[in-house]
Amino acid sequence: MTVGFLENLKNIKGFMRGILIFFAALLTFGGPTYLMLILNEVALPRFLILAAGIFSLLVGLLLFFYILKDERQSG
Repeated sequence: MTVGFLENLKNIKGFMRGILIFFAALLTFGGPTYLMLILNEVALPRFLILAAGIFSLLVGLLLFFYILKDERQSG
């Protein structure tokens, strides 16, 4: 029973890691392009649009580095 639980836990960790990678890619590539395009259509000031794009890029990159650091330590 314990072995089955540990296998299930390993599968959940892999699934969550996949979700985090997808979210990091969305922030890194989608944020500076599509988020800025959408915010431009809302007619926000240009400074806020640029700040949101840069913030999205940085958060996505930090999330990627966090995932890679965790993978490097465990593997």
